[in-house]
Amino acid sequence: MRFKKWKNQYIDLVQSLPPELILACEADQFSEQELASLTTRLSAFDHLILDIGCGSGGHVVELASRTPAALHLGIELRFKRAYRAAEKGARAGLNNLYIVRNEARRTLDALPDGSVNGAYVNFPDPWAKRRWEKHRLLNSSFLKLLHGKLKPDGFLSYKTDHSEYFEQTAQLVQELGSFEIVKASTTDSASVVEDHKILTEFERLFRSKGTSVSCLVVKKIAASSLSNI
Repeated sequence: MRFKKWKNQYIDLVQSLPPELILACEADQFSEQELASLTTRLSAFDHLILDIGCGSGGHVVELASRTPAALHLGIELRFKRAYRAAEKGARAGLNNLYIVRNEARRTLDALPDGSVNGAYVNFPDPWAKRRWEKHRLLNSSFLKLLHGKLKPDGFLSYKTDHSEYFEQTAQLVQELGSFEIVKASTTDSASVVEDHKILTEFERLFRSKGTSVSCLVVKKIAASSLSNI
């Protein structure tokens, strides 16, 4: 008896959505056509905000609805979550939301340098065991890559419930010297960062359980300013 090869049903579902809403990227590498689609979408807006690891889209959809003049790029590796995020955007009737189903670093590589006004990284996988830490998203190479993509004074907003990951990231930022810490809190992110307080699905869950949420907001230091330090 031969078994039919299993295929993730959300691969086809993602492909069924309007191309102006989601870049499906069935393969991990961007094709020339996909890169052209991304470039076209970016060119329609002067203001670009990233939601890296946007999950099922609760945060990025709400943010896009509040700031219609900006293009909000939701980056999500998992097909199901990317589909759910795009589905929410379609229901909300948003024309300033674009979901990219791909890996974060690969997507950042595809963006022009100095094109990003701000980026949100909300509750990335902490890879809590010591031997897994190398898989963490927020490491030195990623922060350097993001720095190059940000416009002068562009920001990174980071939230986590994992205190050690938060402390490690804050230390990395200080060691790099290319970001200025604007806001920081290890107790209550919503009260500290007024413009960054849209709650994600994870944050609602953590808060309902009384779990502390840490938040770090940093701003890019321009190369000209760094040369004067």
